[in-house]
Amino acid sequence: MVAGKARPRGTFPHFRRGGDFIFVSGTSARRADDSIAGAERDAAGEPVLDIRAQTRAVLQNIGDILASAGASLADVVEVSTYLVNMADFDAYNEVYSEFSAIGVRRVPLWQ
Repeated sequence: MVAGKARPRGTFPHFRRGGDFIFVSGTSARRADDSIAGAERDAAGEPVLDIRAQTRAVLQNIGDILASAGASLADVVEVSTYLVNMADFDAYNEVYSEFSAIGVRRVPLWQ
């Protein structure tokens, strides 16, 4: 378990090392207090989701998890992302491209 990070919901660790490889999966925008970055409620109680804030939080969480394993985002060779709404793709990619340490600067759209 990585201190200061949300506890995984399943029975898996934040990362698993296999030889020289570090595998991180199931990371979300969830904070250590179980609140979710980029997920608020409006005055009527309806959810208001901010894909930019969520994407930024996920990538920061991944970076922190990798740092705890002695690595960084610069060491990432593959990213698999699942979006609930494909209409969020451009905003997701906008934030993803801010993380220049990741080898892939823009994620192609495959449908």
